[in-house]
Amino acid sequence: MTSKGKNTQTRNTKHMNYKIFFLIAALASTITFSSTAQERIPVTLDDHRLTANILAPSIQYEYKLNDNQSVTARFGIDFGTDYSYETDFFEDDYETTLNPFLETTFRNYYGRKRVKKELNNNSGNYIGAIAGYQFDHIVGDELRSTQAFYSGAIWGIQRNYKSGIHLGLYLGLGFATGPNFDLTGTGLGGLQLGFVLK
Repeated sequence: MTSKGKNTQTRNTKHMNYKIFFLIAALASTITFSSTAQERIPVTLDDHRLTANILAPSIQYEYKLNDNQSVTARFGIDFGTDYSYETDFFEDDYETTLNPFLETTFRNYYGRKRVKKELNNNSGNYIGAIAGYQFDHIVGDELRSTQAFYSGAIWGIQRNYKSGIHLGLYLGLGFATGPNFDLTGTGLGGLQLGFVLK
C-alpha cells in the first residue's frame, strides 16, 4: 500500500472512531436521562468534600457548583504496565510502572434509587466529562516516556457511607495522546475505595 493510501486509511479510521464515540455517548445520555423519570432521591452535595483512595493512592477534592453539579480534582500515583516491542530482536517486553497523575472531572448528578443503607452527602450517579495527565513514571525504564493526556465522556457512581467509607467508579470513552503514540480512541475507567477525610 502506498504512503498516500495509508494516510487515507488512517483518516478514515479516525473519522469512524469519532462517529462511534459520539453515537455511544448520545445513546448513553438518552438512557440516563430516561431513567431519571422514575422516582429517585435527589442528590445532596456538600460545598467541599475531601476523600482518600487506597487502591490507586490519591487524594480527591470535590467542589460544589450548584445543587447537582460539581468539579473534582485528584492527584496520586497509579500502577501501570509499559509494553514495548523490539522489531529487531522480535522480543516483547512488559514492565510494571508507577505513574503520578493529575485528573479533573465535571459531574452532573442525577437522582439515585433509595437504598436500605443510609448514605452521606455527595452520594449519587452522574454523567460528566474527564481530563487528565499522566506524568513520566517514577519507577520503570528511564528511556521510555509514559506521559499521556486523556479526556472524554464518563458515567459514574459515588457512595459515601456513614461509616466513612468512600466508593467510586466511572466508565467512559475518550481520546488519549502522548510522546510515544498519536491521538487515539480509548476506554476510560477508574475504581476508588477509600475514606472520607472531610
